[in-house]
This record gives sequence, structure tokens and C-alpha cells, in this order.
Amino acid sequence: MVDNLTRFRSQNARVVRHEARPEADEDGYQAFSFGRVGPRPQMTLLFRKANGEVRGFPYAQFDGIESDNPDDGFVVKFGRTLISIEGRNLNRLFQYVCNYKAAEIVEASPRVAVQLCATQPNVWRVIVTN
Repeated sequence: MVDNLTRFRSQNARVVRHEARPEADEDGYQAFSFGRVGPRPQMTLLFRKANGEVRGFPYAQFDGIESDNPDDGFVVKFGRTLISIEGRNLNRLFQYVCNYKAAEIVEASPRVAVQLCATQPNVWRVIVTN
């Protein structure tokens, strides 16, 4: 019985191709990353600051997202905690957070932020407020 199940799974196995990830610059900076492909959402959203500090929040506590202009920034709510994201070209990131697909948001160091081209997603500041 188990052998038949294994054989069935291996015959019907298929490769799931990942979406193209946002391109990193020469220093390896990437404004955000996303994880799971398909209908399954991410479990946690990490906020990585330029100084190395990392804060994570489970999407189960996600209370909403607000923005006047998602391309320039937005505010994410996790319970009583507000996380302000400021930058440029953040529309795609905004959509990933709305759909529980973003895995982490990475703040660029000032040196890296200045060097990025104008069309690349760039997170200038991540501010966590309790």
C-alpha cells in the first residue's frame, strides 16, 4: 500500500517554478523578499533594519495596512504595533504584504540607498512603534 502511494506521488510530481525575484544590486541589497509560491501564505513577516536589528511578526496578528501612496511607503499594523515603511518603488512590496506573500522587508544602509538606481525598490526607513 505504501509502495503504491510512493509510486503514485513520484509519477505525478512536478516542479513549481519560482517567480523572478527583485534584482539585487552589486552589494547584494534587496528591498524585500518573498517566500512561498502558490496559494499558501507566509507565516511570518520579518523587518530587517540596516543596523542588523530584526523584528518578526506572525501574519496571524496582521491587522491591516494603510497608505496614501504605496509607491512611497505604507504603515503595517500588527496588534498595537505599527511599522512604518518609507522608500520608493514599493508598490510590488505593498501588494506582497497585502497578500501575505512578503517574507521580509530590508532597510538599506544610507551608503547602499544612495547607490541604487531610481527604478529599483528601495526601503529607506523601517520604524517600529508600540
